[in-house]
Amino acid sequence: EVDDMAFQMEAYAINMGYPFARVRWQYEVKDGTLHATFDLNEGSRVELGEIQFSGNTRYTSEELTPFLFPSTHTKTQGNPAFVDGTVNGVPGSIASLYRGLGHKDVKVDAPVLEWNQDKTVVNVSIQIHEGTCYMIRALHWNGNESIPDSEIETATLRLNETPYFPRRRFEFGKAIEGFFADHGFPDAQVEVEETFHEDSGDVELAATIKEGLR
Repeated sequence: EVDDMAFQMEAYAINMGYPFARVRWQYEVKDGTLHATFDLNEGSRVELGEIQFSGNTRYTSEELTPFLFPSTHTKTQGNPAFVDGTVNGVPGSIASLYRGLGHKDVKVDAPVLEWNQDKTVVNVSIQIHEGTCYMIRALHWNGNESIPDSEIETATLRLNETPYFPRRRFEFGKAIEGFFADHGFPDAQVEVEETFHEDSGDVELAATIKEGLR
């Protein structure tokens, strides 16, 4: 329990912008009662200094900068505190943002930190490799013997001209399976293949339908 308390104290200090905080403790048991003493060395409070992004065209640096701020930060607090876990988690957060807009191959480098002499301010630079933006431009299907193409097109139209990400393949297949189930084919199965055109960013989804019994 003493170890856990010390860890929580240290973690709290780090999350408040004291990355060098360390907690030492000692304890003893007297008459069946635990007595613990904690010594917290906060170290310097560190603020975020200059924040630079490079390689970003889809988002401005101003739009991406708040990803580095602590969740508790408000504009009235002045310069944001440096929280190591937050800053080092930024590449994953930004990559997820880009993937949701069709940049399936996006890569975000680990933050590069530049400290001032007394380690109270840290500048951060992050390189983004956006890659191609992929959009779904065509939906194809075959194997539908009982339901005309025009009706399937209506059921799947919402997916066309949308950013591609891996779940789109699942959504396309399930949209067709659900449509067939609603029309008396509860055992319909759909397999979907993807075709990527790297030069244009166009994506084609092709579904093979096995209707099953009605």
